[in-house]
Amino acid sequence: MFLLFLLLESCLNNNTDKKYKGESPDHVAGAVDSITFVTFEKGYTVIWKNLTSQFVEDSSYFALKSRVTNNKMDFVKMILDSTETNAVACSYKLHLAKGDLAFIILHKLYNLPLFEIYESQLDVLKYDCPYPDGMFELLHKERKKIYENTRIFFNS
Repeated sequence: MFLLFLLLESCLNNNTDKKYKGESPDHVAGAVDSITFVTFEKGYTVIWKNLTSQFVEDSSYFALKSRVTNNKMDFVKMILDSTETNAVACSYKLHLAKGDLAFIILHKLYNLPLFEIYESQLDVLKYDCPYPDGMFELLHKERKKIYENTRIFFNS
């Protein structure tokens, strides 16, 4: 029994030691969870978990939430930041930009009306992804429009 346990543990360790840079975790069988530290303008830092495509809700995340509440429009401007990070989400094939993560934070905090902001119906959710299918592709292609619509939303 003990030998079976060691053999199983050895197999699991061999699979989890591999790194899959640049690929979405749900496209890579046996991918390990990794975290990415993302620092925005003005020193805002959050931790992103690639396997779950979610922020780690730790003290830095909760501190960021209060900063965003107090400086909402500064954070809206961060949507324009196309600086690539090591964060990945669901089946989106590119690394997320800082602006993508800024948008996710705003969406989580304010439940943004995606149809109004994207001017597109985003209602297909995959079972293993908390974000609508196509959300990141559209944000990547139409970053300025989505920024402008988000700004208008908060100013109305």
